[in-house]
Amino acid sequence: MSVATPGRSRPQRRLLQRGLLLGRFNERRFLLVLTGLFAALAIPAAMLTAYAWRELGWQAFHQQRLLAEELTARIDAEMQAFVLDEEARSFTDYAFLVVEGDPETPVLRRSPLSEFPVEETVPGLKAYFQVDPSGNLTTPLVPDGRDQAREFGVGARELERRLGADREVKTLIAGDRVEVVERNLYAPTEQPARSADPSPAFADGKVAPRVKRFEQNVAAVDSARDESLDELVVTTFRSEVDPFDFRRLDAGNFLLYRNVWRENRRFVQGALIAREEFVDRGILDAFGQTSLSRIAGLAVVHGGEVLSTAGGSSTAGYPATDLAGQVLLRSRLTAPLDGIELVYRLTALPRGTGSAVVLWTAGAFAAILVVGFVWLYRLGVGQIRLGRQQQDFVSSVSHELKSPLTSIRMYAEILKAGWADEAQKRLYFETIYDESERLSRLIANVLELSRLSHRPAALECTTVAVSELVDNARSGIESSIVAAGFELLVDVEDATVQAEQDAFTQVLINLTDNAVKFARDADVKTVEITSRIRDGAAVIAVRDYGPGVPRDQLRKIFRLFYRSENELTRETLGTGIGLALVRELVTSMGGEVDVVNRSPGAEFRVVLPIR
Repeated sequence: MSVATPGRSRPQRRLLQRGLLLGRFNERRFLLVLTGLFAALAIPAAMLTAYAWRELGWQAFHQQRLLAEELTARIDAEMQAFVLDEEARSFTDYAFLVVEGDPETPVLRRSPLSEFPVEETVPGLKAYFQVDPSGNLTTPLVPDGRDQAREFGVGARELERRLGADREVKTLIAGDRVEVVERNLYAPTEQPARSADPSPAFADGKVAPRVKRFEQNVAAVDSARDESLDELVVTTFRSEVDPFDFRRLDAGNFLLYRNVWRENRRFVQGALIAREEFVDRGILDAFGQTSLSRIAGLAVVHGGEVLSTAGGSSTAGYPATDLAGQVLLRSRLTAPLDGIELVYRLTALPRGTGSAVVLWTAGAFAAILVVGFVWLYRLGVGQIRLGRQQQDFVSSVSHELKSPLTSIRMYAEILKAGWADEAQKRLYFETIYDESERLSRLIANVLELSRLSHRPAALECTTVAVSELVDNARSGIESSIVAAGFELLVDVEDATVQAEQDAFTQVLINLTDNAVKFARDADVKTVEITSRIRDGAAVIAVRDYGPGVPRDQLRKIFRLFYRSENELTRETLGTGIGLALVRELVTSMGGEVDVVNRSPGAEFRVVLPIR
């Protein structure tokens, strides 16, 4: 059950409760509440945006990974096509001459591998070679003697070039003490036992297992062939061909080779491949032609050693701290090239199609949130301050009403009791009259303010001379000015304006009251009303010789309920609505009001357009 406060009406109690509430809910607390609300919205939104951004980054990452897988598959397919072509070659193709046709009517022709220069069926292919069981290394480039060379269309110059290429191949292969050469040239030549048929299952889920094959070959018997090649003795034999293997020589070049078993004797056949050309033109060039090269680097690795790198020139995309530097893909080529590993490493990620939507949405939300926060803060602070000003206004009005009413009641009781003589009666009547005028002006201001706050002013302005406006208002203001101990000076330059007499009178009353109120301690107790014509307008000014208006308050003093002094320590009377009412009335008459500091004092200027 609530208990009413003695001596206070219900409206007063409501205003008091509102004032106590405003005292507790100040700007700082309001800012804390708004900051909490801002954080409650901003933090989840930021987390959601960051999550969406990361997901877009990973989506772009996987898209680029698919591109890397497709590129690796394409490179591997090209390499495997070369290996399959080599797998399909007959044992006899690695000699300069091959026997074709029926064994009963054989024909000698040049081997397809004897073409010179060597056709690059794979980048970097230098030559084909064969090592017989005795360790002799030959190439299909060189015929057996000059007579054979002439017989099959190899000229002297071409033969010299072929011999030079043959020597180079022998130097690169036989001079390199790698495992493959030692094993194939110097190891015992016993054929391994034939293993059981391999399982048809796919290795690594990609290709079928590589198995040895058997082929029937027809070859010329060298001892049975005379120098003129008129008679040719051939023999048919069965060869067991192992799958190709792939190794790197110490000098850096690659060998693609296979073992071929013939009558339990081992031959080594294969191709010599230049490493740099094989890697650069066979792998890196294909990588450089893709968009992947702008956002990722490719390292070609063999046996744990990086052979070459390329790409990774772009820096546009997602931040380097997110996914840049991540290994995009590590993939080995298919056997026999499975010793080569392609390592893709990101340098940057391109922004996906959804990234712009995320950025614009996040930016728009952040802008709306910040603008809304600032707008709500300013609105809330304005309402808090307005509430305080209204509270101060009620307090001021109560004081302004109480003072004249107390004086009127006191002097009325003295007169009623007959305690005053004739001289005192006259003084008391004048005091009662002055306090009544003061009370009337206060009530008029409050009523006019209430009317203007509920609906726009609809003044019935007429064309009237400035001198007439000032003269009509002078009678209502001069007595109060003189009673306050001030002198009124009027200097009017006449002009015709559109104005409403009562409103103009109220404007002058409020301006002169304000001048008297703030200049009460001035050395010069004078209030001046002047009128001048400037730029097609009549400027009516009210000046005092008081302390003037602080510079930071020149625009604030026309606000409703605004007072330049602290409510607890102020020394001047007033409610804070007089100048606000002046602005509203002047604006309703189509004019403007302003204030400037003079030396000394302040000058309020009412500007009305001349008609």
